[in-house]
Amino acid sequence: MMGRSEGLKMRINRARKRGVHVQASLFRNSEMAVQKWAQQLQQHDKKQQHSPKRDA
Repeated sequence: MMGRSEGLKMRINRARKRGVHVQASLFRNSEMAVQKWAQQLQQHDKKQQHSPKRDA
């Protein structure tokens, strides 16, 4: 928890030094990453439903 929030603060501080547009792109990139992650989760769930369980 602590390490993650500190890393985020460092990233935002770095973006502030570079410029506001960098911060905006950073948030946009994280949004896209979350969407990709959600898609991967959905695909994974579908695969598990179709494939027979090994330990069954």
